[in-house]
Amino acid sequence: MTKFTFKIPNEDSFLEGLLVMLEHNGQENIAGMLSDSKCTIIDTGKWAKRHGGTLWDGNATTINFAVPVGKYSEVVDNIKENEKDIIKNMGNRLIQPNVTGLEITEVTFSILLKESLEGEVYKPSAIKYDEQTENARILLYALENKLRDFVSSKIKEYKGNINTSILKDWKSSKRKEFMPPRQPFECDLINYSSFDQLKKIIVQNENWEKIFKTYFGRQDGVISRLNELDEIRDTIAHNRIISTFDFNSFKTLYYQILGCIEKQK
Repeated sequence: MTKFTFKIPNEDSFLEGLLVMLEHNGQENIAGMLSDSKCTIIDTGKWAKRHGGTLWDGNATTINFAVPVGKYSEVVDNIKENEKDIIKNMGNRLIQPNVTGLEITEVTFSILLKESLEGEVYKPSAIKYDEQTENARILLYALENKLRDFVSSKIKEYKGNINTSILKDWKSSKRKEFMPPRQPFECDLINYSSFDQLKKIIVQNENWEKIFKTYFGRQDGVISRLNELDEIRDTIAHNRIISTFDFNSFKTLYYQILGCIEKQK
């Protein structure tokens, strides 16, 4: 039976504590750059020891700081590997790897989504507008297409395999979409894939061992995440309002999968 809780702490409290520790230890510059950020703690599901950590049986954990668009360049230009190591060390003092089984091995940065979406948005009075659902829709678009590009490029690079029935389904979808009077255009077949089909390609025995195991670590982990994504995607794609619980779960899944596919570019 595992000795760890694997429980992710409250992210707002974690960030508040981290900023206090940074200032107390003479790192006011780092604290200032991260003061307006939003923090997401991502359990990657990969062994910490294999990704620069010290725990053999703990999980490598990524901390993502979403910073305001106006501060993004300052943050990525000034917080280099040495500064990231400081953040990791102090973050681990807060997260307590020996208790939680979560060891911070990577620090990443992104643009704070809310600021990146500022501006005029079409909000018809007859339709209920929900900012949380709209943000989820934008994240879904980004993640789905990033994952498609990733799978497609790796299958081509390593000469992987895509099941004939999946290819047949994509071709059928493309053919139906461009029936007259619509005009066809050049479009990679992978753009007709679903999360379920991408999952099947990733975990297919030959593809998994030769290509994707390196990126995702545990097969049961990626299956679980993509299944959960598929369920939330159904809500978003059918224009239903997404709950706060599902939105927070979706954000966590977003950063987990993004971390897997972008880490080893």
